[in-house]
Amino acid sequence: MSAGTAGQARDAPVIETGVKPPTATPGAATPARVVSRTDTEGTLDVQAQADGHVVLLDSFYPGWHAEVDGRERPIRAADLAFRAVAVTPGRHTVRFFYRPTSVLAGGALSLAALLAIGVCLIGLRRRGGSHRAA
Repeated sequence: MSAGTAGQARDAPVIETGVKPPTATPGAATPARVVSRTDTEGTLDVQAQADGHVVLLDSFYPGWHAEVDGRERPIRAADLAFRAVAVTPGRHTVRFFYRPTSVLAGGALSLAALLAIGVCLIGLRRRGGSHRAA
């Protein structure tokens, strides 16, 4: 973290992006209201006064996604540890949700394995039924 105090970290987080930071001193942070929250999803109501970022003080970790007003937006690391998503001035609904690729891939592989086992069992059952003893 480049900020020296909690207030500085709140009002001027360092966002990991290729965009050059503004030269003007940022104003005070605009609070956001948590509408709902679970382990894998959080929805915020934001009234942004200017272009900026909503910073959620939860871990920045692969698998997290963000939507602003229903449109997917990239998440950036804020102060190397937290999640941030860009917003424009105005009222927004910001939703963070966890959908890791590894879990989706694992689910798809598990489903494919179950289908393959089912096909094999059906094939064995049909084969076994045609070879009856006299």
